[in-house]
Amino acid sequence: MAAKKPEQKAWDVSMSAEKRQETAHFICRELQNAIDNPSVTAPEVRYWWTLYEQGRTRTAGNMPWQDAADLTSYLGTEKVDALKARIKKTMLRDDPVWTVEGWGTSSAQKAPFVEDFHQWALENEGLQAFMDRVILTALVEGRGVLEVFEDQTERVTRKEIRAQVQVGGDGQFVMDGETMEPSLVRDDDGKLVEVMDAETASALTVIDAQIRVRRGPGYRVLPYEQFLVLPGHAREKADIFGYAKVFTKRIDQLKEAVKGGMYDKKAVESLHTSSDVTSQLAPSGEAVPVATQEGPTSEKELYEIQLLHNLDGKGLRWYVCTVHLLSRTLLRLKYDDINKGRFILLVPFPRTDRAHEGYSFVGHKLITCQEEHTAWRNMLADRAALVLSAPIKRLTTALWE
Repeated sequence: MAAKKPEQKAWDVSMSAEKRQETAHFICRELQNAIDNPSVTAPEVRYWWTLYEQGRTRTAGNMPWQDAADLTSYLGTEKVDALKARIKKTMLRDDPVWTVEGWGTSSAQKAPFVEDFHQWALENEGLQAFMDRVILTALVEGRGVLEVFEDQTERVTRKEIRAQVQVGGDGQFVMDGETMEPSLVRDDDGKLVEVMDAETASALTVIDAQIRVRRGPGYRVLPYEQFLVLPGHAREKADIFGYAKVFTKRIDQLKEAVKGGMYDKKAVESLHTSSDVTSQLAPSGEAVPVATQEGPTSEKELYEIQLLHNLDGKGLRWYVCTVHLLSRTLLRLKYDDINKGRFILLVPFPRTDRAHEGYSFVGHKLITCQEEHTAWRNMLADRAALVLSAPIKRLTTALWE
């Protein structure tokens, strides 16, 4: 009989409450320092996306007159899309992405089958779509981050099973006094015992069961504003001791995760029930209000950190922890047993002053060309409009008179 898998716990590291609080303050201090001192500000990144999307760059304050032309340059979009297509074709070409070489005659014969399996797995996981997004993000923002994690998504689903019926000593079914139906046998965890053979007495029953809907690796593309490197001023990769991503979860989701042992119960209960998300920034930079949320549906902004630290005195090792920055609360702290990088950084044009960032193809390489082209397009369109509208005159601040 296979050994029962140990229950998941929020704390793998044995430490006192004072040490745990000290660790939480250290992590939050480093996070806040990285947030306060970015190499590129969030409005700049949004402006680069506006240029790529050929969005409106003229505001009401810098337009020469009402209904003047607002034509953003198409050079950024054209060059980025062309370069992205070349990069994607190079990385995900028609041939197998993975090349397998076997040692010996028998292993070499199996190599084509292994290549085909990896190619099938790549297509089944939908990696092409994620790579398309991370390449685009890297060209526009200067850095693309692909998070790779073990996806074990579970959902509650109705399921029909043949449950074992309880049989008395006389060979008769044991009846339930309330429902007057045969009693069903349950195991030590309170779950119904499913019957797989035809000899055992059973009854067809509908139950709500946790079904794992996905197995294997999962991917997530993290934009510039939702990913931090600790310390933020690291000039070499060897100086980096942590990676952090930002995500939001509702209070009811956190409490459900507590039941599975992911987060600490007391830490989740200590969080206030008001929402951390009060507004969301539009691509134009304007704040869009979010509906007020209280109670179980309120959203909390959390940080998940992969941290290289010495907490148990045995030496440096990788840990995974989750903190709530506003209240400086540590929700979990576990050993990182994977010992692999969770975040893959794609930096097409590396910088010399940052080990984890690069130059934006839109915001650094093409910025002057795009702004000059934008100005010329608007000047030509405005001048052509004036010439074509002659001899009709217009008021400067009004519609057609």
